[in-house]
Amino acid sequence: MNLDELIKIISGKIILEINLSGIKNHDIKIKQIEIDSRKITPGDVFIAIKGNNFDGHDFIDQAINNGAVCCIVSNKINLSDYEKFNCQIILVEDTIISFGKIAKYIISNFNFPVIAITGSCGKTTTKEILAAILKTKGKVLYSDKSYNNNIGVPLTALKGLNNQDYVAAIFEIGTNHIGEIEYLSEIVRPDIAILTIVAPVHIGNFGSIEKLAHEKQQIFKYLESNGTAIVNQDDFYEFKHEVAKTKYFAINNISKANIYATDIIIKSNQQTSFNLHYQDNNININMPLLGKHNIYNILAAAQGALSLGFSLDEIKIGIEQNLATISGRLEVKSGFNEAILIDDAYNANPVAVKASLDILANYNNANSNKKCFVFADMGELGQDAEYYHKEIGETLSNMNIDYFFAYGDLVKFSIDSYTKSGVLCDSKDDLIKKLTDLIQKEKGITVLFKGSNSMGLGKVVNELVKI
Repeated sequence: MNLDELIKIISGKIILEINLSGIKNHDIKIKQIEIDSRKITPGDVFIAIKGNNFDGHDFIDQAINNGAVCCIVSNKINLSDYEKFNCQIILVEDTIISFGKIAKYIISNFNFPVIAITGSCGKTTTKEILAAILKTKGKVLYSDKSYNNNIGVPLTALKGLNNQDYVAAIFEIGTNHIGEIEYLSEIVRPDIAILTIVAPVHIGNFGSIEKLAHEKQQIFKYLESNGTAIVNQDDFYEFKHEVAKTKYFAINNISKANIYATDIIIKSNQQTSFNLHYQDNNININMPLLGKHNIYNILAAAQGALSLGFSLDEIKIGIEQNLATISGRLEVKSGFNEAILIDDAYNANPVAVKASLDILANYNNANSNKKCFVFADMGELGQDAEYYHKEIGETLSNMNIDYFFAYGDLVKFSIDSYTKSGVLCDSKDDLIKKLTDLIQKEKGITVLFKGSNSMGLGKVVNELVKI
């Protein structure tokens, strides 16, 4: 991409055109596009993104000093401040929308297939599983972080700006408001689209599970006739794409599924093995992830790979040899005094919390049979937040778990509905102190941490990890 092409893609207006070297815009090849001025190197373009807690326009000086050949802005700035620099300033109406236009252009020029993944649970895990499988044939374009919004999706696309050496690209697509998935899907325009499951997650801005399901289904909107929609047959709603092929994965309703699991064995450490069936063939999978619920993510990813022509053997190799534990998602760590810490603190919703509790209740620790659940608020549940937090307390009351510690505002409803003796902590520091005392008292205890990422439980885990 050259500078002339970039300006046309974003419908930008040149408000400061200075090129001391005399090279024309169509001869200036863009090295990379950055939204972080600290990462700018000579030949890069800087986009001044405005977020909730920052404004990229405040860092234009730094971007130029680091060698930016062009800055894309949406605010009127004092041009006289930049006339002495060899940098062009391009004005657009909205830099975030322009960022999306750039991403769409980059993706449209990929010479390899594009997969998009959404769902209330399992997006990131399914992405990681699929990437592990696809890596058996070469490099995969994807983000190692949960980049799934109007900033994260373009950031992922930028990896393919000047590099086409990929087997495929995988995009994770999330939503917390109506229209977001359609907007991102229009940018990505996938060849394969996966919907893991619909559950009451980020439901606050949708009003009902049915409206949320409709929003999630927008990931299929831009599939063409040669595309593939991959759907959970065990989900509460039925879906069949009118144009593209629809493939189903399942554990329960296997009679209608294209790919399914049988002979599930959950080991004492909660790792799982099962037989994966596809067409008339099957293969045994030893899953390195905790919990039966992750079988769904394996099946979704496997169907994605099969749709790209991968074999069952390659799927097994990818899962068993390439797949690593995902940070903050049922990640087992060693705490002091021989404690086992299960870090599932990256995010939380009612379905995921119940799945994690089931893992804790059945986790076999040779050092101790004592167990503790640490819970922080689940976010974006709207008017049903109180109900779902009460439900967790009720569920926990009937499980073989010895201790319940909670931190946050909404978890007080969980404590209230918990029929045993729970501990509501005033702060993260208070929680750390009380957990430290518990772990010191109960040698070898197993502790599970679960809460929305914004609650910062990951920092609590890190304080308790064995040094």
